Amino acid sequence: MFISIAFIAFKKNKAIEKPFEVFKTYHSALVWGIIDTFTVGFAN
Repeated sequence: MFISIAFIAFKKNKAIEKPFEVFKTYHSALVWGIIDTFTVGFAN
């Protein structure tokens, strides 16, 4: 869960160079990060 929450903050930071991106927009990364966090939390 920590990694999926940290991913949202990582995508928001524009100072970090990201040569390869799966989610192009911040909004799509936010939605999938929230879904992933709830899924992992529910599984635990």
